[in-house]
Amino acid sequence: MPGLQSNVALLRAVNVSGKNLIPMKMLCAQAQALGLTQVQSYLQSGNLVFLGKPQHEQQYVVALEGMLLEYFGCQVPCLVMDVHEFERRVRANPLLAQAGVGEQHLHAGFLFGTPQALNPGKVWPLSATEQAVVRDQMLYLYCPDGMGRTKLTSAWIERNLEVSCTIRNWRTVTNLLAMLAATAT
Repeated sequence: MPGLQSNVALLRAVNVSGKNLIPMKMLCAQAQALGLTQVQSYLQSGNLVFLGKPQHEQQYVVALEGMLLEYFGCQVPCLVMDVHEFERRVRANPLLAQAGVGEQHLHAGFLFGTPQALNPGKVWPLSATEQAVVRDQMLYLYCPDGMGRTKLTSAWIERNLEVSCTIRNWRTVTNLLAMLAATAT
């Protein structure tokens, strides 16, 4: 559609651990009622792709967070990026170029701002096989033993970086990127 671009909305801590607080079909319908176009969800974990006006990301955040509180009774932080910003963050993953790093064990932590307490000397609770890299407003994680075993949980990350975070596995990230590309055409 002319004048519109693809966007992704990542909702923090929605439908995790088998608790489906917000049905995605209803979420999509409410997002469309806000005026978003071609709204699609990916999985049940609070990932939306939609068409919207360029450079309106913060307005979409306010609208989505307000709708989630009003309609679903949930105070849920949202992060909205246009297709170009999302793609830039995905392509900037330094762990992809490392030998032996399997994509099935990669995760992306999308930070809701600039880390305040990033201290290069701080000890990160990594196992011998884990890796974590912070760049800009991203945390790239390699957890070959699984996210269920790492000490780098969202709560730990938020406490130590002093910024909210929402984590997606790499397959979700690449599927969202493909959805964004398909929506743009």
